[in-house]
Amino acid sequence: MRRTLTRHPHPPVRRWAAAALSVAALALVAAGCGGDGTEAPAATGSSSAPEVVPHPDRLVLHLDQNRILRLGRTITVQVLDDAEGPVTVARAEVSSDRFDPVTWTGEETFEQQLQLELALPPTRCGSGSDADVTLTYRIGGGPWVRSTSTATDLYGSVGQLMDRDCAEPTFTEAAELELGRHEVVGTGRGSRFLLPVSIQATGERPEVAFAGFESTVLFTVAGTSGLFPDVEPVPLTAGTTFEEVLEITPSRCDAHALAEDKVGTLFPVHLTAPGLPEDASFHLPISDEVRGDLRAFFAPHCGI
Repeated sequence: MRRTLTRHPHPPVRRWAAAALSVAALALVAAGCGGDGTEAPAATGSSSAPEVVPHPDRLVLHLDQNRILRLGRTITVQVLDDAEGPVTVARAEVSSDRFDPVTWTGEETFEQQLQLELALPPTRCGSGSDADVTLTYRIGGGPWVRSTSTATDLYGSVGQLMDRDCAEPTFTEAAELELGRHEVVGTGRGSRFLLPVSIQATGERPEVAFAGFESTVLFTVAGTSGLFPDVEPVPLTAGTTFEEVLEITPSRCDAHALAEDKVGTLFPVHLTAPGLPEDASFHLPISDEVRGDLRAFFAPHCGI
């Protein structure tokens, strides 16, 4: 272990018959046959827009990213209905000052609760993580309508994703972070998963400071003095380097810990910078190979 810190595309009768059938089919469509006009505009491609109405109090909207989705960018728009009777949603347009608009389309009928999954686009630095959602829906057998309301970031998890989107490029401008080849040393409870990390400041963002690594619910990081929140932030001025070998071990040894874990290999790297929240961080950029090896290390270490 080493830590250095310096500034450094027929016959005539058949053809006529086919043509007649085509004309008849077109006439039926023009007359509105084949449906009662209640198909979802988003699903049928109808050019008639649903009426815009005030958003009903019965439909409450939230944003969330549950633990099982946190390895990626999938979030959910939750639609909660506290009244009786079915509601059908055909479209959800999500917009915010912090990301380009994104749209979910389909046709889902629900009672009480519906979760719509969509991929959050790259987000911009800023404050606030709530978003405006415009729904196209029908209540019971009623007409299709559209209304807009604010979807609140239920548990702050979408805000954390947005903050990571801001923190990572900020850190990348300020420093180069490289991971060395990992290895396991020792046996049983005495074994350690060693992961070398090197940080070298570019000197382009001297107002940014490295504020330490953090353990997860599944793995504990040790062997370094650069642990959040105890480390004093180190300004990433030109010439500053930080080299460390992280010693990683399971935080707990029971069969359910690994089976139930969803975020245990997402190690936060903290930083401070103007405009970022105090606990701003991004995930240590470890590969799928390293994640797999970390999980494989769990059982022999714990004797399971």
